[in-house]
Amino acid sequence: MSDDDGVPDGVVVVRSFVFVECCNQPPLDEARWALALAQSPNSRCAGVVAHIPAFDGADAVRGFLDALRDDGGGGALPPALKGGRVVMLGDPMPAPDHCLGGAFGAALDVLEAEGLHWEWCCHYTALPSVARVCAARPGMTFVLDHLGRNGGTEDDVDAWRAAIAEVAKCPNVYVKTGAVEEWGVSDPAPLLDAAAALFGFDRL
Repeated sequence: MSDDDGVPDGVVVVRSFVFVECCNQPPLDEARWALALAQSPNSRCAGVVAHIPAFDGADAVRGFLDALRDDGGGGALPPALKGGRVVMLGDPMPAPDHCLGGAFGAALDVLEAEGLHWEWCCHYTALPSVARVCAARPGMTFVLDHLGRNGGTEDDVDAWRAAIAEVAKCPNVYVKTGAVEEWGVSDPAPLLDAAAALFGFDRL
C-alpha cells in the first residue's frame, strides 16, 4: 500500500527541514552557511534558526542581523531566517533567571520587531523564568526545545511537570520533543503524554 504521493506505508519522507544553530563555526559564519543552503534550489532546508547573540543586548543583535542583510546593512533580512537561539546550558550552568536581564529583554524587542522567534534550550529550573518572558510578550512566538529536559534525571520529573505547565499556559509557545537521550529517564512516553496534554498537538 502507499499514500497519495506513491510513498510506501511506513516510509517517512522529509520534504523540508529547519536548520537550528549548533555553533560548529563562529555564529555569523554558521548563519551565512545555513542561509546559503536554504537559498539553494536543490536544498530541502526551509528555514534557519541562527545563534543570535541576544544575551549580549540589542546592539549585538542589530549588528548580527545587519551583517546578514541583503546589502550588508540596510536591506531586507534573508527570508529563510526565522529566529534565534543561544543554548542556556553549560558548566557552570547559567542562573535559572539568566533570561530576565534587561539586556536580553532589549534584544528580544529587536527580534520581535523583525518578526523573528526565539528558541529556548535550557535546564528545567529555568522554565519559571522562561514562562515569565513568554507571558510578557504575547505577540512574539517562542519555541521550547527538547521539552525543557536538557540534563534531566529520574528524580526531577515532578518538578519539571510543574514548571512546564506554567510555560504551556502561554499560547505563543510551541514545544519540540527531540533530544530524548538528554531527558534522563528510562521511559520517555509519560513525558511525551504530559507535553501533548499540556500543549495540544497543534503546539507540538
